Order: sequence, then structure tokens, then C-alpha cells
Amino acid sequence: MIRTDLLNQELTTDCVEVLQSYAVRESASRHVDSGEQTDWLERVDDVPGIDSSALSSVHGTLIAEGLLKFEVTGRCQGLQYQLTPLARDILANSDQLLESASAEEPEDSDDSADER
Repeated sequence: MIRTDLLNQELTTDCVEVLQSYAVRESASRHVDSGEQTDWLERVDDVPGIDSSALSSVHGTLIAEGLLKFEVTGRCQGLQYQLTPLARDILANSDQLLESASAEEPEDSDDSADER
């Protein structure tokens, strides 16, 4: 199995959604900059459906898996991030990945209380 296949099986929906948020920002910055890629992006601090306290853990996972690079830019700007080529490969298959990750994650419901 190649590396992207292994990662596809291990990534959570939250990880994929954060990667997609960076991809959207990257795409938007290309349009603003006349098609040139901006080297670094500000940290994604808000993703709908993901608790903001979980974002640090998600970022750590993405960095550890080699999907995000980071750069410390100073006291004022802090950390900036960049998608890796591996992350772009995974995002190319993200629809399938999101479906499989959603199917594997437990649902947060109170059905067990209703069954009593």
C-alpha cells in the first residue's frame, strides 16, 4: 500500500476538513495574487463543525503526518502553514475519504437512552 492509501485510512473527518480549509485559502490567495502561490498561510482558527479546542490537536496530527508544513514568523504573526504535495494528493481524493471517515466515526446520539 502506498503512503497516501495508508493516510486515507487513518485521517479523521476533522483532519480532512482542516486540509480543505487550507486548500480554499490557498486557492483564494492565488486569485488575489494573479495566480502565483502565496508561500505561507495564516492558521485556520475556525472550521464549522469542529470545536476550536480540537484544532491544535488536528494541526499537530497533520504536521506529524507530513501534510502541513509550518513556519514561525515572529511574535506578531506567529505560525504560518503550507500544504504539502502529499496533502494535495489526499485532497484530490477527499470526497471518498470524507465518506469513509464519516462512516467509521461513532455518531453522537442519545438513542441508547431512548431504547430503555
